[in-house]
Amino acid sequence: MNALQRTAAKVFGLTPHLKAEVFQPGPGPRARFSYVVANGRLQLYDWKVGTLIDEGYLKNSDLYSVVTFIIRKAMRAPFYLYQVRDEKSLRSYKTLTGEDATSESLKAAKLMRTKALEEVDGDHPIKNLLERPNPYQTGLSFREAAIGYELLSGKRFIRVNSGALEPQELYIYPSPLMEIKAGDNYGQIKGFRFTPWQEDFTPEQMIYSHNFRPSIEGYGAELEGLSPLEVLAFSLQEGNDAKKQSITQYQNGGPKGILTLDDKLMESLTEDQAAQIEYNIGSKVGGIHVSSVGLKWMNLGLSPKDLALQEARSFALRDFCNVYGLDHRLFGADATFNNRNEAKKAAIVDAVIPRLMSLRDDLNRAFEPFNRGGKRYFVDCDVTDFPEMQEDMDKMVDRLTKAWWLTPNQRLAAMQYEEDASNPLMNERWVPSGFTPMSEYGMQPGQNEVPENDGSY
Repeated sequence: MNALQRTAAKVFGLTPHLKAEVFQPGPGPRARFSYVVANGRLQLYDWKVGTLIDEGYLKNSDLYSVVTFIIRKAMRAPFYLYQVRDEKSLRSYKTLTGEDATSESLKAAKLMRTKALEEVDGDHPIKNLLERPNPYQTGLSFREAAIGYELLSGKRFIRVNSGALEPQELYIYPSPLMEIKAGDNYGQIKGFRFTPWQEDFTPEQMIYSHNFRPSIEGYGAELEGLSPLEVLAFSLQEGNDAKKQSITQYQNGGPKGILTLDDKLMESLTEDQAAQIEYNIGSKVGGIHVSSVGLKWMNLGLSPKDLALQEARSFALRDFCNVYGLDHRLFGADATFNNRNEAKKAAIVDAVIPRLMSLRDDLNRAFEPFNRGGKRYFVDCDVTDFPEMQEDMDKMVDRLTKAWWLTPNQRLAAMQYEEDASNPLMNERWVPSGFTPMSEYGMQPGQNEVPENDGSY
């Protein structure tokens, strides 16, 4: 702070403007946060993920709505167990349903899945784990925690309890409480530690996935996932402060001010008379007070409208939606019906499906020990059950009708109907009738000559 700033602070009675950067122990290489103090008030949040979750997801209704929208939509997609038919087709299928999936690629993926995968019938240990991953969670609550922690912290930890070879139980560990131990080589993970009771795990015991995080603090930082809440820290504070300020002014009846008397009356007013006027007006707060004394009011603060508190919250909501891949019209009252429907469809493709595919890949990593004896299993989630995507069913039917090179059973599978195994003709390609090769459709040589009149015409 320069001399001019110090002089101004002294004249106006302000606390000097302080900046500090603090490093505290905690999960990750370094738990770092910055803050600014002005007039004795802490301006910025601690940037540790746990604090951001507490101040954001647990206290900010807009952020909570955005995150839970994705979680609840994702929980509606059922998971199934398949056996791999064709590896090449499976790679194409994963590409069509990957991070860059679109409505068109998902339509093509339905057809590719019938060629790449075959659903496993009957009982199987993997199916049991999908329904009951551990004694304390159902499959739905497990997926809710798996997707929720990834959305909030940018990383996911799946603890795999194995028997002699195959997984027996799966657990989701709270990512803000996990510490990553960097190995001797760049990018290597030596192990993990659950900090509440200092329990250590080897890399083989934990399925770990995370968002990309640039390394700017030294070796090991790149192993930590970047939480979206870190990117949203300023927007989160802006939205929370706007709501707090609005509540404060609402409780106080508006901005504070000073009530003064007319200058002429002030000269003749005794101390007792001033105290009586102050008591009378103070006792009438919320009601009407009639006074014969000339009074003047001077505001010491701005109104909620002048402070643009509602606009601040609106801007924060837009930031939340942008970071999580959603359209803000999903949560606004000004959106039309058609705009909201289009926003819902875009949300499934842009925000929900990528999270489901990420969880699908983590689960398949956990189930790799089951792949032996020439069999390879693949866990997949059905993203065609979303009502938002069913609006294109008529287009899909038209497309399948024209795709004559597919067998009837392949078309049934693409539309999520049960295949007909009793009729062998359902596994054959049906060629459309009524088509004529162009070489046979044209006039043959000599056919364009006028025949000689034989008396019949």
